[in-house]
Amino acid sequence: MWEGAFIHISYLATDEFLDEISVIIPKNVGEFRQHLKFEPPAPKVAFDFGEEGEQDGFDLEAILSEKTSGPPPIAAHQSVYFLTPDELERLRKETEAETAPTAVFNIIDILLEIMALEKEEEPFKDAVNVLQKMLDALLAMGEFQKGCDLLTRVYIILNTYQLADWQVKIIQQFVEAAGEPAQIERIGKILEKERGVKLEEVSKYLTLLRPNSIRALINLLGELSNSKARRVLCDVICEIGKNAIQIISSFINDHRWYLVRNIIYILARVGKEQALPYIQKGLNHGEPRVRREAVQALGIIGGSKAFGLLVKAIGDTDVRIRSMAALNLAKVGKKASLPPLLEVVQSKEFPKREKAEIKAFFDAIGMSGCDEAVQPLQKLLEQRSWLNRKKRVEIRKGAANALALIGTLEAKSILKSGMNSRNHNIQQACLQAAERLTL
Repeated sequence: MWEGAFIHISYLATDEFLDEISVIIPKNVGEFRQHLKFEPPAPKVAFDFGEEGEQDGFDLEAILSEKTSGPPPIAAHQSVYFLTPDELERLRKETEAETAPTAVFNIIDILLEIMALEKEEEPFKDAVNVLQKMLDALLAMGEFQKGCDLLTRVYIILNTYQLADWQVKIIQQFVEAAGEPAQIERIGKILEKERGVKLEEVSKYLTLLRPNSIRALINLLGELSNSKARRVLCDVICEIGKNAIQIISSFINDHRWYLVRNIIYILARVGKEQALPYIQKGLNHGEPRVRREAVQALGIIGGSKAFGLLVKAIGDTDVRIRSMAALNLAKVGKKASLPPLLEVVQSKEFPKREKAEIKAFFDAIGMSGCDEAVQPLQKLLEQRSWLNRKKRVEIRKGAANALALIGTLEAKSILKSGMNSRNHNIQQACLQAAERLTL
């Protein structure tokens, strides 16, 4: 922590016997080994050139060759440069203990205590700066739960301690920095890995961010390929974006249809009626999946304006959108939904539609729960036609199921009568519908 925070400080060792020449201490074992020089010591020359009475001439090359021949003397003592297996194992364990995340991140407790007790501005800033680096390290390691715990404790200090204005400002800057685009982008890279990422922990952490992170989170939402992570981001934005409709709605015209669909999903849960103008744009989108999401959103928001938009949606060109619009129309309008729904099912072209759509419209009429629908349904149930006889079977099934959903005494009476009908198709339709309720 010390070396990381004060990189401008270096360390020198001096010795008076080295003529005051400073020697830089190696930073690690690797650097120490890199500068080792395994050279043999100078050979001990037995010949003393200063002795009197010796011959004046001597062969220096012969002497050096004799003394340096063979392996260097140090080769016989190489064992002094290696640790024993037990020493290596003990050193490894000590190193792991010192660098383990549990040991390293215990420093967070100390830093938080400093923040709670420090009254001087500069030391307080230093503690917060180091804490920021610790948070970055946690996120880089994918430790979102520990990051969540850290932010939670910071919020506790901010909301419960008696702090000076300058302390509050520094802490708020720290919290907002956690939601900066660079931080969110870093989190996105981790989410793309999928493996080893606990999305519930990611959700808890992101929910603690401030609204300044919303724009960056939406940008990430448009880039992520991990569908589960996208759903987590949608829920997080719904949580922290309750008062940020303008920021969220600014993405409604994005060229990426899948992002627009997610924006509509979010707006339906945070914007209510205020979001209807933007959801209406979704109803006119060229991509059917965006329009379907808009229909679902209208069903969630409800109200008279949503009802009017759903009435228009039951005339969409896509069969699935028409079906969903009918069901949501009944959900929103109840009794008021009956006229537009009956208008569709009583039209001449309706029997030509797909089975799923016919069922959806009749289920919607049944969901309205209106006695006013009973007589029109009885007519559709008993209507005879020599044309489109197969399609007429689906109409009878739908009408009988709608009567079962309404479930009033009058509706039950019609079903009982139909069960005794001489017409086999009417009888079968009423029998199948009767399984939905106890007559």
